[in-house]
Amino acid sequence: MKKFGFSLSLLMFLGLVIPFTSCEVGLGESVDTQPPVLGIEYPEADVVIRGPFKMTGQAKDETALKSVTLVFTNTSTKQVYPSEGGFEATIDNKKNTWNCILNN
Repeated sequence: MKKFGFSLSLLMFLGLVIPFTSCEVGLGESVDTQPPVLGIEYPEADVVIRGPFKMTGQAKDETALKSVTLVFTNTSTKQVYPSEGGFEATIDNKKNTWNCILNN
């Protein structure tokens, strides 16, 4: 009789606990778990441009991007321009794009 009582108590306990357990952990959609997807759409590689121009690209993230900063590196000399900071791009999170006007 004691085995039956223990088994029944264990089944009742599991019947009450299991429906309230879940494998879902976290803070919902407020947690960013994927890296952003960034790309340059204009200008194309190896294009010579003189004067002001608008550089554009894609910028997509599962939540939203706060900033896109452009820094250029000369592939031959490894010199970085600008040497400090960078050029801040304007982000459109609805269209998943960024743009920055350069050579002003």
